[in-house]
Amino acid sequence: MKVKKYAKILTATLLLMTILTLTVFANGSTPGTWGTYSVGGYTYGAVNSLVVTTDTTGSTAYIVVQNTPTPTLAAGHFGVQGRIFENNALRFQGSWFFNSAGGINATSNAAGPTTKGKNYYAMGLIQMWNGTAYSQTSLISTATITAFSVGIYQTNANGQTYGSAADVILDEMLPDLILVIGVNENEGYVYASELNADKPSNPTEVVAYLEKLQEMKDNGIFSIIIPVYESDGETIIDEFVIDIN
Repeated sequence: MKVKKYAKILTATLLLMTILTLTVFANGSTPGTWGTYSVGGYTYGAVNSLVVTTDTTGSTAYIVVQNTPTPTLAAGHFGVQGRIFENNALRFQGSWFFNSAGGINATSNAAGPTTKGKNYYAMGLIQMWNGTAYSQTSLISTATITAFSVGIYQTNANGQTYGSAADVILDEMLPDLILVIGVNENEGYVYASELNADKPSNPTEVVAYLEKLQEMKDNGIFSIIIPVYESDGETIIDEFVIDIN
């Protein structure tokens, strides 16, 4: 690793990139929209909810009797089934769940792993007894959320993993070699251990870390340069700049 002077013009750009990256990490959740359904003299309220994280997606479909005063209904008077769609195809489904005797609500869950770049939304089903048969309809669909999950890294001949860090939140989930674009616009990889070499791990270390950065700036050093490699982790093809703040 070598250190040299470098213009601080990248500061604003790096800050903007950081904000955009954090937005990607937040996969999202949506409570859905309540719907009202009247069947067999009873009024029901029902809603989907959906949560999409880095690794999994889950939904809850919920139905409740809204009549006042609350009626006493027999078991199985109404039911609900949670469903999650991936790119408009049914991907995960929960079992039908019905109210118990005297129960006023029912819930059904569905869940499973996400796939990077796929779109997910929840749209459960409900059944309500009309006196002779069940009336079935779908709930109002939630908004669509795109999943950003950590990809499967490739491995080079030295047994080192390499790939993009775009969707990674935790350092321990990073590949050994991280995809970058060097100062000469060559695409390659830097070692994660060099990219985050001085990152403090506790508040005590932060004090020394900040003092070190200030000392470097006082000496006119505003960047750290690390080598960019081919995926083999050995062949140097460029340099990558770490701006000192």
